[in-house]
Amino acid sequence: MLLVAFVIFHLLHLTGGVVGFGAGQFKHLAVYQNVVVAFAFWPVTLFYIVAIGALCLHLNHGIWSLLQTLGWSSARNAATLKTLSRAIAIVAFVGFTSVPVAVVAGWLH
Repeated sequence: MLLVAFVIFHLLHLTGGVVGFGAGQFKHLAVYQNVVVAFAFWPVTLFYIVAIGALCLHLNHGIWSLLQTLGWSSARNAATLKTLSRAIAIVAFVGFTSVPVAVVAGWLH
């Protein structure tokens, strides 16, 4: 449910500018400015980070399940494949949360 709420909020927030922006703050096709304004409000940033964390847990499980379904997992390489799926999820988490964290930290204005 968190992921569904996140997708809906994300579309309404950064794609449409319907929620989370004051009057005149959202500018159509001004992505950089919209992102900086959107993530300057820390509760929104916290929600995004928690939702991305849930998404990456889901991604970790999905990659691991995919590798098993394709028959690539065996007793010999299961630990390596689990590590690979976790590593991909961690890289995705760091990548997707880097922008909101950079805005909150003041690295982007």
